[in-house]
Amino acid sequence: MRSIRHQVLIVLVAACLLPAVVILWVTNQITGDALERSEYAKLKAVGGEMARQVAASMEANRSSLETLRTNSIVNNLNQPLEKRVEEMGRLVNAYQRFDDITLYDPEGFMLASTTTGSHPETDEKTGWFETARDTKKVVLSLPHRVNGLNGLHLKVYIPLVREPESGETVNHELPHVLKARLSFDDTVANRIGGAQLGMGGFAVLIDPRGSALFHPDEEKVLSRFAPSWSATHWITSPKGIYVEPETQESFIYSANHISPDQTRVGENWTLVTFLPMSEVKAAVHESQQLQLLLGLIAVIIASIIGVWLSNRLAAPLVSTSEAAQQVAQGNLNAQLPDVGGSLEIQRLSSSFNQMI
Repeated sequence: MRSIRHQVLIVLVAACLLPAVVILWVTNQITGDALERSEYAKLKAVGGEMARQVAASMEANRSSLETLRTNSIVNNLNQPLEKRVEEMGRLVNAYQRFDDITLYDPEGFMLASTTTGSHPETDEKTGWFETARDTKKVVLSLPHRVNGLNGLHLKVYIPLVREPESGETVNHELPHVLKARLSFDDTVANRIGGAQLGMGGFAVLIDPRGSALFHPDEEKVLSRFAPSWSATHWITSPKGIYVEPETQESFIYSANHISPDQTRVGENWTLVTFLPMSEVKAAVHESQQLQLLLGLIAVIIASIIGVWLSNRLAAPLVSTSEAAQQVAQGNLNAQLPDVGGSLEIQRLSSSFNQMI
C-alpha cells in the first residue's frame, strides 16, 4: 500500500512534471523548425548581398564604358592611329578594368590594339560586333571563353560614329568599332567566390539556359548545372533541397534573381547559394541538446521541490497516523503536537487531543 507521501508525490508529478515534459518536447520540435527556417533566411540574405555585388560590378563595368564613349582622342577618327592607340593603352593602365582595347574597321579586321604580340582575335565576326556596327549602339557581350585565355570574359563593342558633315543629315557610313575586353572572373566571379557560406557551402551563378557562369569547380563553368532540373526551376522554386549527384550530399539552397537591367547583358541571371544539410542539422541538434539539458535540469529541480513539498504536505497526516497507532497500542496519553498545516489538519489534531 502506498503511503500518503507517495500518493501526494505522484499527484505532483502527474500535475506538473508530465505537462512540462510534453511542453518541452513540443518546444523542441518548434525550435528545430524555427532554426531551419532561420538558416534559410540567413542563406537568402547572404545570397541577396552577393547578387547585389554582382549587379554593382556590372554597373561599374557600364560606368567604365562611359570613359571610352566620351574620350575625345579615342573616338576622334581624325586623330592619328598611333595617338589613339597610345590613349587606349593609357586607359587600360589607368582603370585596370580592361584587359585590352582593340580597334576594328567596319569589316571586322583589326587595325590596332593595346595587346602586344599575338592577339587572340584579329578578326571580329561575332553577332555582337555586327549588332554594334549595324545599329550604331553599344553592345555588351555575354560571358564567354576566349581562345588562349583562362576564365570567362566580357566584351564591350562601341561603334565610333562620325558626326555628319556639313550638308549631311544622316551619316550612313558603317562605323569603326572599338572593343574593350574585361575579365568576368576578376570583375564579377571573384566577388562570389570570396563569400563564406559556412564550412561547406558554395554559390553558383546560373544563366537562363541553366549553365553555370560561376562555379567553385572551374571545370563546371559553362556546363549545365543540375541537368535533371529545368532551367526555370530556380525561378519557380527559389528555395528547397538539392542533392549533389556525385556525392549524394544534401544541401539547402536559396535562389536570388538578377534582372536584365542589373546584368546589363539583356538577360537575367540567378545566384543560388547552397549550405550542407549536415551543417543545418548540426545547428538544430546543438540547440535541441541545449534545450534538453536545460529541461533535464528543470525536471531535477522540480523533482526535488516535489519531494520536499510532498513531505511537508504529508507530515501532519503522518504525525496523526503515528499518534493513532500509539493509542491503539494502549497509550492513552499520546497527544498530537501542533504540526501546523491546513485548517482541516489543525482541527483534526485538536479533535484528536480532546478525544484522548
